[in-house]
Amino acid sequence: MTSSHKLLINSSELQEVLGISKSTAYRMLKKYPDFPRPIKVSPTKTLWNAQKITEWLENNFQDKAI
Repeated sequence: MTSSHKLLINSSELQEVLGISKSTAYRMLKKYPDFPRPIKVSPTKTLWNAQKITEWLENNFQDKAI
């Protein structure tokens, strides 16, 4: 696996991938029940499953012009 294909990404990487702020990412958790849930690995570290984020984007936006 190369570094460009990470399994888990941090909040900063999630923000970069989605082009949103950290607060918007957490609002998406409330707005979209199927949005992938973060993984809390320590009291100060939250990670996201990169594959689940990609799949969610494909399932929700594949037929829509962005």
